[in-house]
Order: sequence, then C-alpha cells, then structure tokens
Amino acid sequence: MAEFINELRVTRIDRKLRRYRLDAPFTVRKTGHRGTSVMRDLVVVPSGFLTDGASVPSWLWGAIPPDGMSFKAAVVHDWLCLLIDQGRPHPGFVTRRRCDDFFLELLEESRVPAIQRWAMYLAVRWFSDRL
Repeated sequence: MAEFINELRVTRIDRKLRRYRLDAPFTVRKTGHRGTSVMRDLVVVPSGFLTDGASVPSWLWGAIPPDGMSFKAAVVHDWLCLLIDQGRPHPGFVTRRRCDDFFLELLEESRVPAIQRWAMYLAVRWFSDRL
C-alpha cells in the first residue's frame, strides 16, 4: 500500500521538454507487511527537484499523458531512481526492482486504469533491466 501525504505542487519550467520543478517537498508513505513486522517508509521528494513526469513517447501521449493521473507516481519513481543512480539509495528502496514495484503501487493509489498501469510498470521494468 502507498499513501500520498501531501499535495504535489510543481511549476512547469519548460513546455517543450515537459520539465517541472517541485515547489514544495512531496511526501509519500509506503505501508505494508513483510512477514510479521509492519514496514513504513517515508519518501520525501525535495523542493526544487526537476522531473519530466512519466517518460512516455510523444506518439502515446493521447493514451498515456506524461502529466496525467500517473504524474505523482512518476515524480516519486524518478526521485528514487536518481538516488540509486547517484549511489545513495533510499533505505527502503535500494534496488530498481523495489522502486519499480513501488511505482506500480503508486499508480494504483493514483487510480490509473489497470491496463495503463501495467503497461507503464512493464515498460519501466524492461528499461530497468537494460541500465
């Protein structure tokens, strides 16, 4: 399970490149059970973080808009993947697989339709395996 703690506030800084800057920290809580212990992880995406939202090819924007229902999930996924790429992963999300799985949970929390949700998840898994 996942829970968005606060509203995502962004400013679009480049329309052509679909670049956004967070105007305030954005916080998400990962909740769930692992064995018999309860796991709770907070993810705080900092103010000033730059993102392009969901990395969707432009020819698919009609079906999967990069700044649509999946936008909040994409911002968190971008942040967690950046931390891994920089060699300082979030303690609760130390692998790309964990980040991608959390992305799927966030898409569900965002009420992204199942077909779109799974297509986006499979795309990030496929590209994660190629990094």
